[in-house]
Amino acid sequence: MRNLKILVLSAMFSFVFFLSLVLAADIDAPKPQAAPAVSAPVAEPAAPAAPEPDMQWLWGEVKSVDAASKELTVNYLDYESDNEKEVEIYTDDKTNFENIKSLTDIKLKDTVSVDYVLTPDNKYLARLISVEKPEEMSKEAPAEIPAVKQ
Repeated sequence: MRNLKILVLSAMFSFVFFLSLVLAADIDAPKPQAAPAVSAPVAEPAAPAAPEPDMQWLWGEVKSVDAASKELTVNYLDYESDNEKEVEIYTDDKTNFENIKSLTDIKLKDTVSVDYVLTPDNKYLARLISVEKPEEMSKEAPAEIPAVKQ
């Protein structure tokens, strides 16, 4: 009985050993390449559209608005140089507006946040213009603040 167990275990070990050799050889063996199927010529895919330049952002005060030429001038703080700068921002049909309906709703001294892209000719082209609305002061008198006892 003991010899039978040894014989069975040896057979199983041998089977596992040879199976692992076969699988290892199959993994290392180069795969034959299939012959390309003959078919009608395939049309070249259309070239992908040029990617939109990186979106940038600025926040500042409106100095002028020219609705006819679709542009506005904004005074903003350049965080890299720590200087105030003035920039002309152009709009187009892809420009979206927040808190206003169009460029004509922007007034002088409005505070705006502008998401823009820099065009190849180095113009600031707005993608989103958001006008900050000042919080309306409550018409009722402010509540009295109780005195703090010390």
